[in-house]
Amino acid sequence: MNYAIVLLLLLAIGLYGWLVRRYDAQRIHQINRWHVAAFGATIAALYLALEPPLEPFADGSFFAHMAQHMLLVYVAAPLFLLSAPMMLLLGSLDLTKARRLGRFLSGPFWRFLTFPVFTWLFFMAVMWGAHFSPLYELALTYPAVHILEHALFLTSAVLFWQAIIHIGPVSWPMNFPLRIVYVFLAMPQGAFLGLALYQTRVALYSHYVASHGGSAAAALADQHAGAALMWIAGGLLLFVVFMAVVAMWGRYERRLGEQLDAQFDAQLRSGAISAIALGLALFALGARPGVAATLDQGRSLYQIHCSSCHGANLQGSANAPSLRDVSLDAIDFYLTTGRMPTSVLSGQNQHRTPIFSPAEIDALIAFVMSRSHGSRVVPLVDNAGNLARGRALFIANCAACHGATATGGSVGYGWIAPSLDRATVTQVAQAIRVGPGVMPQFDEHTLTDRDVNDIVRYVNVLQTDVVNAGGLPLGDLGPVAEGLVAWLGLGLLIVIIRLIGSSA
Repeated sequence: MNYAIVLLLLLAIGLYGWLVRRYDAQRIHQINRWHVAAFGATIAALYLALEPPLEPFADGSFFAHMAQHMLLVYVAAPLFLLSAPMMLLLGSLDLTKARRLGRFLSGPFWRFLTFPVFTWLFFMAVMWGAHFSPLYELALTYPAVHILEHALFLTSAVLFWQAIIHIGPVSWPMNFPLRIVYVFLAMPQGAFLGLALYQTRVALYSHYVASHGGSAAAALADQHAGAALMWIAGGLLLFVVFMAVVAMWGRYERRLGEQLDAQFDAQLRSGAISAIALGLALFALGARPGVAATLDQGRSLYQIHCSSCHGANLQGSANAPSLRDVSLDAIDFYLTTGRMPTSVLSGQNQHRTPIFSPAEIDALIAFVMSRSHGSRVVPLVDNAGNLARGRALFIANCAACHGATATGGSVGYGWIAPSLDRATVTQVAQAIRVGPGVMPQFDEHTLTDRDVNDIVRYVNVLQTDVVNAGGLPLGDLGPVAEGLVAWLGLGLLIVIIRLIGSSA
């Protein structure tokens, strides 16, 4: 037993437990326990890969060594990402440290390191290079190089899988079709590598020949068994992931369709009811001169669309919060972005076309604010802020979730930080102050009005000055740049396979 490995695993368990306690103490909703279970499975996979009974056999058997690599790459790495380490770390740090980490995650180095094209090519380069270079033989000879090899496998695998597993802030969020293509292109590469090792007629590693008593035939048979393990088991695991991503895509589309259908039906019902209510309101106003028309219209709209959840007297319910202390900018934000009223009580409401006209929104706001004790201050946005300061503030506070180009990203648990391309400058400022959904609320002590104006100016530039000369904005580089990298990478792999086949 390697006590150093055991000690590192115990330290990892202690650190993860400490982060979970800090995260749970700072939030209303505690971390889902299946994330904790995934971390426990990660520790178990690492122990199986690096400790007896597998570790002693790996020194003398290519098959056992390949089993180690499979556990590290296809089991431990994705399980580690499923344990939500980045979300847990960001949620456990204080505000200052979380901002520093957010700036790093939005910086050019991390974005390059996690760029899906790079992570795919880097993972394949490590897999092929480690088995067809002197590194493998050196790892069998020197323990320090062996540790470095395992660290390289684990690091490249984590970078590879993070492009698919979106839990917490993601630098390059990919939709489901791109994730399917990403996994699909990886499937034949593992098969080709296993096939290349299986079809060799000579033992590639002299260390294993010596460990089999000088028998090249026994070493070759062991090598073929390890190659078959990579070919079959690795391909099967990637196929399972491929089918899981396809199933998740179908589930997402089905839920989205159900939500849109429910919202559409609610709009049809509310439209008919609003017409009747408006007629009754007009009749009542004609019969009672002197009654404030705006407040009466707002009261009617509130009773029809809002009272079933927020209560007849704004007191709230189990399904919706009280509005007795709601601010004016919060009501305006939720109504003008179409997030309210909602027909779906669970899940995230997306930006959509409002069901109310501007006059109806004003009437609703007037009625609610006549009974609310909340702030009546509306952010003053002149869209003339400092662009450089706005960029720095956006990267520090917003880019970790919304992405460096404000195109949105996943924040875990099915929630997304939406793209800001449809938001007006006023709505961006209101969202900063209101903190809709899981977005943190930034008050005047955290971001001043000047800071908000600077951020709004930068977001507006991102919305209006985007040029995609290549066509589709894949990764904001265009299809030409990404296609060139992809084809060069595939071409290089084909050349390597051809050279290995020719030498064999």
